[in-house]
Amino acid sequence: MKYFIKINLILFIMAILICPTAAQNPAPIIKSITPSKAYAGDTIVIKGENFQTSGNRVYFRNQRAKVTSQSPNELTVIVPEKSKVGDVFVENQAGKSNEVKFYVLPYVEFKLESSKIELGKETKGIITVFGSTVPWKILIINKYYETVKLDNGEKQKTVVTSGGENNTAQVGITAIKKGNFNISFRVLSGDKNYRESTNAQNEPEAKINDNKEEQDKKVKEEQDKKAKEEQDKKVKEEQDKKAKEEQDKKAKEEQDKKAKEEQDKKAKEEQDKKAKEEQDKKIKERQEELQRQQEERLRLEKERLENEARKKEQEKQKLEQERQEQEELQRQREEQLRLEKERLENEARKKEQEKQKLEQERQKTKKALQDLDIKNLDFIKSDSTF
Repeated sequence: MKYFIKINLILFIMAILICPTAAQNPAPIIKSITPSKAYAGDTIVIKGENFQTSGNRVYFRNQRAKVTSQSPNELTVIVPEKSKVGDVFVENQAGKSNEVKFYVLPYVEFKLESSKIELGKETKGIITVFGSTVPWKILIINKYYETVKLDNGEKQKTVVTSGGENNTAQVGITAIKKGNFNISFRVLSGDKNYRESTNAQNEPEAKINDNKEEQDKKVKEEQDKKAKEEQDKKVKEEQDKKAKEEQDKKAKEEQDKKAKEEQDKKAKEEQDKKAKEEQDKKIKERQEELQRQQEERLRLEKERLENEARKKEQEKQKLEQERQEQEELQRQREEQLRLEKERLENEARKKEQEKQKLEQERQKTKKALQDLDIKNLDFIKSDSTF
């Protein structure tokens, strides 16, 4: 027994693993189709839930459509060329969606003007052509001609629609006795794209009631219904009035609140503006003060530099003057040295001249002495001879 339960549990887990989408993702849901009427080849948008980003299949009855764009909440689809009026649904791995009615243009609709048909009273049957502005020729067919009759008194009647935007035609229908009736139609000529077998929207079979009591009962029920509707309408109007008053009160409170907020906002903006102006003024004054201090510092620095330059210039002039004085002293010294040298040279020259003069005198003296010695010698010699 345990082995059997274990096998079943394994099979269940395998089934979940093999088909996770079916176990986890809900089936798609169609909420709206825009537009609800379109021609074959037109693009429509399907909005809903649980669509997939890929793998969505859209069907117009049995015709599959081309999906041009897919997202979890929106599909863009092209109406198939051979599609007919009917239900549209979406399929994906999670399952099949709900079906939504879609009308492929052009199509023809037949409705009674009134939901009640009373004996002996005529009501109108209205043929409306959607998606075409040309006149259509349509054959009206009365299957139960013993119960109702057409306005021409025949079993069939051919009508032509008016054409244009409101492309309609009418036929009169009168109940002649109690019973079932059924009126259908067939398109004899119209738009070439019309699909007769699928686009004919016929009024379903109805019954005619000739029972007076039942009619009175229905009239009373209708009157009671109208009275209740009137009462409900008054109650709703009162509720709407109170709701409107409450809404107006809330709107006024909201308006007053907004006005106060606006005033507070303006006051705060004005306050912020003044504060900003004051701050800007202080900043400007501070900047001007800093500018003035900076200019004063620059002026003092300029004066200091000018004084230093003046001092340097004076020192330079002084040094130049000292240099010139030194050069003058040097020149004077050199002049003195030159003069002294010239004096010394002159003295040396004079001494040399005196020396030469003395030497000459000495030579003269020496020569004179020599001459004198020779004379003396000669005298001596001569004297000795004597």
